Order: sequence, then structure tokens, then C-alpha cells
Amino acid sequence: MNSAEERTTGSEWPWLGLLVLATALAHSTALDGDFVFDDFRFVPENPAIRDLGNLPGFFTDAATMTATPGTTGWNDIYRPLRTLAFAIDWKMFGPNATGYRVVSLIWHLVAVALAWLLLRRLLGDYRAATIGAGLFALHPIQAQSVSWISSRGDLMAAVFLLGAALLLLRERPTRRGLAGGIVLYTCALFSKENAIALLAIVPIHDRLFSEAKPRWRLYGVLALVTVLFLVARMQVAVGQIPFEAALWLDAGSALIVTIGSLLFPAGLPAYTGHIFGDGLGVATGGLVLAAAAALAVYLFREGRRWPHLAFAVLWFAACLAPVSGLLPLKSLAESRFAYLPALGFGMLLALLVRNVPRRGRDLGFVTLALLGLWTARESRMWRDDFALWETAIARESRVRGEATPFALLSLGIAHAEVGDHEAAITTFRRSIAAGESGTALAQLGLQLLETGRKDEAVAAASRGVVVDPNSLAARDLFGRILYATGHAPGAIEQFSAAVAIAPAQAHLRHRLGQALLASRRLPEAVTQLGEAVRLAPEFALAYVDLGKAHLGLRQLDAAERAFRRAADLRPGAPAPQLYLGRVMVERKRPGDALPFLERASALAPSHPLVRAVRGAALAAVQGRLAPEQIADVDAACYQLARTGKFDEVLSIVGRAEVRRLRSPALENHLARSALHARRFDLAVDVIRELLTRRPDDFLLHMTLARAHRGANRPADAARAAEEAGRCARDDRQRAEVRAFLGE
Repeated sequence: MNSAEERTTGSEWPWLGLLVLATALAHSTALDGDFVFDDFRFVPENPAIRDLGNLPGFFTDAATMTATPGTTGWNDIYRPLRTLAFAIDWKMFGPNATGYRVVSLIWHLVAVALAWLLLRRLLGDYRAATIGAGLFALHPIQAQSVSWISSRGDLMAAVFLLGAALLLLRERPTRRGLAGGIVLYTCALFSKENAIALLAIVPIHDRLFSEAKPRWRLYGVLALVTVLFLVARMQVAVGQIPFEAALWLDAGSALIVTIGSLLFPAGLPAYTGHIFGDGLGVATGGLVLAAAAALAVYLFREGRRWPHLAFAVLWFAACLAPVSGLLPLKSLAESRFAYLPALGFGMLLALLVRNVPRRGRDLGFVTLALLGLWTARESRMWRDDFALWETAIARESRVRGEATPFALLSLGIAHAEVGDHEAAITTFRRSIAAGESGTALAQLGLQLLETGRKDEAVAAASRGVVVDPNSLAARDLFGRILYATGHAPGAIEQFSAAVAIAPAQAHLRHRLGQALLASRRLPEAVTQLGEAVRLAPEFALAYVDLGKAHLGLRQLDAAERAFRRAADLRPGAPAPQLYLGRVMVERKRPGDALPFLERASALAPSHPLVRAVRGAALAAVQGRLAPEQIADVDAACYQLARTGKFDEVLSIVGRAEVRRLRSPALENHLARSALHARRFDLAVDVIRELLTRRPDDFLLHMTLARAHRGANRPADAARAAEEAGRCARDDRQRAEVRAFLGE
């Protein structure tokens, strides 16, 4: 390359401007969209990006990469600069997805401009460069990378790699250029690992275009940077992808799929690519891969005869080889994997039109215009989950004759997230019919629970863990269903299995801790909830439940610390204020409790527990309650009892300052709650004391009879029932006694 080829004249810049404008218009149809698919785990559900102070952790802690660290399929992700970019976006846009989409489009526009500059230098023809970079910019296969926020790493890696290529792919780069190129290559690797392609691109370029000796020192520095990156990745990522020879050999299928999608965009996969069962097969795929490798070797050795053609093909091969992860791979054929390889394809098109008459070039520009219109339509698919999965199902049904279970499952989840439970149930049933999976069965169970079909929900979710006992989603969802239906021991079993699968997920530790708390296994609850807040230091709800466990163990100092931390994290939440008030009540400092309880009451004036605890604190401070205050506490306790929170009722109406009020309504709550909480001896003691003041109370005698029966004292139960019969005032009460004695 001579200097004349590298110099860009003023008359050429408008071509680049038009290309950038056309690219922005083509990809703008999805800018007003929402977060889609995996975006949620990387952005709005990822607490690490909400604080730029976590910057060091982006490079050293895998838990900062995603909201679900340690999960199978997510334990090999290490893209710290992408996480940093999301953190900066969060600072600017918060949970507004449009801002993230605009930033992704800007990254793509920068990549397009750099691609144009690179092709302009390589080809020495700005029109050919415009056509080649235009295919890279406007091909519909790029819609996924640009419009899917999770693909930000592809865009960033491309920008840094193209910048490094512009600095390094020179016969005589300056020292500053070499240093800048190495820095940009490092940034590309830390954006996404497929940037390792530059390690091959630089020597390929030198072999094809340069007469000078190989730049072994530069190659060595690039290799050293790559090794250091791989070491960092292996140290931080909590898991690595196992080698699977069959999957590796089927890379031949991925090559054919990618080339086919670039040549015939009508065959684009809707979301994540072609299923390998539909590929060429291991044997044929292996042959294709071997032939491609042989062609690459031949072009590397003999490509000086046709340097531009050889470079275009080898660029395509070098950028496609790593795809989403370093070999061995877990996924090979996805639209976004063609993002950088598409530039090699564009270079081939540019070479073609450069050597044809003007009409041929005009045809090239017409082709770009059509591709731009196609991309505008393709981008709309990425606006939201409904558009994505409905398009996926339609395309799969057209190509395969039926939709895949995964697409149907994902559409069902989209229905569930907007509260359309019946549509979700129908879609999950379709997914199960297409291919039974533990996740689909468990999701079906959760939606059945939402519609009140508890038995069907438990049956579906239990089937899910039978079908796929190692499914994290199936275990987690089944545990949630059991917990919601009052089966805390079963929930503990399922959450424990889920924690064993993904021990680094804070929300699983939290759910296990909640189930242990409900079962009064308080020391174990403290352990799991403590681990949850260690894994997620900003998990306010976990701090609240940790405080509850400490409170149940009478560890008041630890409880107060947990509640204060929760209050700091969520100052507008009533729960931390409520429980700080309860801690003060337990410390027998009701005066200090009232400010917390007043704040809780202001935040949640109708919350029954807030009203009940506030009433107890007022009783302690004032020594009495007005009739309307007693009525409010009574109503609050009734609401708590209806939701099964009998321990909460006991902790309030069982306090000495409340019992001194001698309110018949509150005393009845105390007796019934002790009975329902299966604390039969306590119930007996409380009721006997109440009977000294109300010896003719039919309800108290019957409650005493049931308490004796629960404590396995049948003779005492019979005597209490007979006494209730003596106090009965109508036929209904007498019939209740006869039924009790006849059981």
C-alpha cells in the first residue's frame, strides 16, 4: 500500500456521511423498544452496575457480570468493559431501555466509520469502500447485534479491533501507533473474547501485503496480551465450557449457516440460531471444516497473487472462528456472530464491484438500499419480547413445520410477566407438547398457582423436577410454589437443591432462608440469609429477613444492624422501619419505637402488622388505648390471622402491656393464634387465665378443648368440651359440642 491509497480527499467524506446516516435510519426502528430476553439479567436485574464504585469488581468478580452468576450457561462470561459500559448507561438512563439502544447504535456507527476507513485504505477506492462497509453496516444479519442490548460486547469489541487494525496494519507504524493498537486490542478482548481474531489478522495482513520481514516482536506482544487476558478470564469466570468434540466438528454446519445467512437473508434465524440437530451432521460438518481449514492455509501461503481476495476470505474465517467464546464452543451459529465476519463478506462485494463497469457499482448501491429497508424491518423484531418470540415462532413454524419448545417457553414467560396468566398457561402447554422440559412444567405450575389452581400447580411443578432434576429453574419455581401453598419443608428441599446447582446466586439463598424462617429453623435461616447479603450487599429484602431471623433468636443487636442496613438501602420501604420499631419494643423502649413505627405507618398506613405493632407500642407508652385504637389493633390482628401469620399475632397481643388492656377481642386473638400456631401448651395456659375472668365464655372453652386435643390430652379435651356445652346458648353451639365429642 502506498501513501496515495491511504490519503482520503475532501470529496470522499460525504460518502461516509451518507453511509452513517443510512445506517442510523435503518437501525432506528427499534430505538423505542424495551429490554429483551437476556437484557434483564445483564442490566435492570444486575445490582452491580448501579454503582460505578464496583468498577474494580467488573474485572475481578464474575458476580458483577450478570444477575445470575454461577448458573449453568452463564458461568463463563467475562466481559468487564461491556459491564462498565452498562454501568455508565445506568448512571445516565437508569432503567430506560431507549438510552441503551441509542448508545448501542452509536457504537455501531463508529464501527461502520472505522470499517469504511480500513476498506478505503486497503482498496484505494472510496466507492468500493462504501459498498463494502455498507454491507457490513446494513445487512439484516446485523440487526441482532445492534438492536439487542446484550450484544453490546460485539459492537465494542468491533470498534476497538477496527481501531487497532487501522493502527497496526501498516508497513511502518509509528511507536505511538503500535502502543495505541496494543491498547485498543486489549480493550477489544475485555469487551468480548472474539476479538482474539486480531491475533491472526495482523500476521495474515503482513504475509499478504508486506515485503518486509515478519514483525515477530509485535506478534509476541499481541500473544502476550492474549495470554494475560485468558489467564484473567480463567481466574475470574466461575466456570469454563467443557470440550465436546462433536460440537466442535459441527462448526462446519455453522460455517454453512453463516455464509447462507449472508447470501440469503430470508433464511435468518429469528433469535439465537439454528439448532445443531438440523445441521450437516458431525461427519459432513467435519469435512466442511477440514476443507475450509485447507483453503485458509492455501490462501495464507499463496494469497500474494490475489492479496485483497485472500485477505477478505481470511478476515471472514479469522473473525468467525472464535464466535461467542474461545474454543471449545457452546454455540456456533448465531446472527450476532457474523457481526465482524460480515466485513470480510463486504470486502468481497467491494472487490467485485470495483472491477465491473459503473452500472455494476450502481447495482451495488441499489442492493445496499434494499438491504437497509430489510434491516429496518428486521430490527423491529427486537423491540420487545412479544415481537421477538412471535416472530421466532412464525419463522420456525414456516421452516420446520412447528415451533421449538424454547421459543414457546419464552413467549409464555413474556405473557406471564404482563399478567396474562391464561395466555401464558396455553403457551406453556404448547411448549410442553412440543418437547417436555422441567422449566416449562414449572412455569406452567407457577401460572396455575396464580389462577388459584393449587393442586394442578404442585402436580405440574413436581413433574418438572422429575423430568429435569438438574434444572435450576424447575427447582426454584417448584420451591416457590410449595412455599406459597404453605409447604415450607418441601420448599426447603427444592431451594436447597437449587442452591447446590448455583451456590453463588443470592436470590436462591434468600428464598431458602425465607423457607427456613417460616419453618422456625432460625439458625439455618441466619446462615443462608447471611450468605445472601454477602453475595449481594445491596439486597435490602434479604437484610430484612436476616433481621427477622436474628429477632426470632433474640439477637437484638444483630437484628438492629440488619434492619438499619435495609433502611439505608431502601429509605422509602416500610418494613425496615417497622422492624426497627419492633426491636425497640423488644428492648422495652417503646418510646424509641414510636418514631420508627410512625414512619412505617406513614409509608404503609393500611398495613396490618404496622398498625398492630404501633398499637402495642402506644399501649406500652400510654398504659392504655382508646376504644378506636383497640378496634384498629383488633382489625389488624384479624387480617394477620387470615393470612396465617399467627406467630406475628402472638408476638403482639401476647405482650404484657397489651394483655393489661383486658380487651376481650384481643384476648380471643391471643387464644386462637396460640392454637393455630400449634403451641398447645401456651394456648392452654392463656385460655385458663382468660377463663378466670370469663368463666362462661363458650368460645374460650371450645378453644381450650381443641388445645388439649392438639396436645394429645383427650380426657382434658372432653371435660373442656362438656364445660363448653354447659355454656352453650343456642342449638348451633350445642351441635358444635356434640360434633366435637363424637369425633
